Amino acid sequence: VLAPISVITREELSRALSPDVADLLRMQPGVEISRNGGIGQLASVFIRGANSNQTLVLLDGVRMNPGTIGNASLQNIPPETVERIEILKGPRSTLYGSDAIGGVINIITRQNTTPGVSGEAQAGYGHYDTRQASGSIDNNGSLGNVGANVAWIKSDGFPTLAGSTINNGYDNLTLGAHAGTDLGPVHATMRFFQDKGNAAYLNFAPDAPVDQDYLDRIARADFALHATSMWDTRLVLSRMDNSIQQRQENAFNPGEFDYLSTRRDTADWQNDWQLDDHDRLTAGATYAQENAKSLSYGSLIDRDTNVFNAYLQDQLSQDRHTALLALGYTDYSTFGNHVTWNGEYGYAISDSTRLSADIGTGFRAPNATDLYGFGGNPSLKPESSRNIELGLRQRITTQQSVAFNLFQNDIDDMIAFDNASFLSQNIARARIRGVELSYDYRADDWRLRAAANYQNPRDRITNQLLLRRAKHTFTVSYVQQVGLLEIGTDILVSGPRQDIGSIELGSYVLASINARYSLGRQFSLIAQIENVLNQRYELAGGYNTAGRGGSIAFRYSTR
Repeated sequence: VLAPISVITREELSRALSPDVADLLRMQPGVEISRNGGIGQLASVFIRGANSNQTLVLLDGVRMNPGTIGNASLQNIPPETVERIEILKGPRSTLYGSDAIGGVINIITRQNTTPGVSGEAQAGYGHYDTRQASGSIDNNGSLGNVGANVAWIKSDGFPTLAGSTINNGYDNLTLGAHAGTDLGPVHATMRFFQDKGNAAYLNFAPDAPVDQDYLDRIARADFALHATSMWDTRLVLSRMDNSIQQRQENAFNPGEFDYLSTRRDTADWQNDWQLDDHDRLTAGATYAQENAKSLSYGSLIDRDTNVFNAYLQDQLSQDRHTALLALGYTDYSTFGNHVTWNGEYGYAISDSTRLSADIGTGFRAPNATDLYGFGGNPSLKPESSRNIELGLRQRITTQQSVAFNLFQNDIDDMIAFDNASFLSQNIARARIRGVELSYDYRADDWRLRAAANYQNPRDRITNQLLLRRAKHTFTVSYVQQVGLLEIGTDILVSGPRQDIGSIELGSYVLASINARYSLGRQFSLIAQIENVLNQRYELAGGYNTAGRGGSIAFRYSTR
């Protein structure tokens, strides 16, 4: 694969006692997280300096980004229900459609493939009176597989806004299930995921607590057929539901309760032809019907959108040469069509060194709030981007490797609120230039991974830095096995960032220590200390972050 990809494995997920996947994403090169407070509060992800609504988030390949607002609910996905997370950087709208400007995050839920019956259970406690429990069970046999998992977390939290003394609590119950079997020549699988709970927060005032109920639900049916020796075909049918319901009356419109909801039904048909040993052709089409509803600031939305996407991709390899060409066409019933493309080339100088070049485009379609909400404009065009990238991957020895990427992403027709017309308009532009460097060393009983990112994400109209994005970040992760004890540390160094109102958010250093002690073949004790240095910092202006705190959990696993 020529594209820059990083993966958070199940091993890494099981080491940390993080409340959600957003905490784990921030340790990945080129990925930044902004959070409006603590556990359960809105978390936004920025990949390579692109806006948070310019990152596409998939769960088991199903689009999670709602049609009302652009951010997927990363703060509501517990790591205990996740098998691995794949992060693809750079525009990939050709295959994935809207929102894939900064990159794509695919969260793959738990499924154990070990033959027979296996299971896991965990219970833990942490700072801010956070209680957690989770469990999973799988059965893999000759007829197929079936499994389920559950995760529960409840926390008293801490005050969201600076100057407040009111704790903002959070609770979440997440359920997952999967099953698969062969129906003649067709392999059929089904997956289900749902998180549901309540999050308390402070709405602008430090003494005005409010809360909301939320729900994310995804159901997917997958039918795969190895049609011929050269042709594989797959049909995926899915439904995504997202909703947020405020539990307080709107202060401006008594008797009304603000809400957001999205329902999206999707059919995705993909075909792969292995034309020969050097040529793999992929073609497919996706059709989605989306309904978006919301009531916010007295503005009511109830809109249906139909989306059609078709794509064609050819992957070629010959001796030391690798190439990829892709073309995508997307049609929205709300604004018309958009064409995107990608071209990649890689050359292996030797068995351990490869150079690559990549140029591609992406887009973000205006959502229902952009078009019809408060200040909405039905005449909006999609945001568009063009990314150019050069890369080098070097395997130094069998145990260590280094990667280097240089990129520039130009984003045009960005949607921003225009004070003159009092409407959203395509008036903003951005240019993001950056360099990424990563190093990985794997030994038998220890692993070291380090990454540095320097970027210059600027508004091309005002020449100001884009909000809440640092120009430089540095991460280090180290894990050491000593007998029955595994101990590790994660360190994140982030530079200063700009925020709304010309506020500068200071630089900070976050360090955590985690340990896992084996109590036998199936039992283990896990502990973690977060923010070891008790660093005071802000991820969003005026919002608190967690101080030093500890968590401990007891785990039973047959895996």
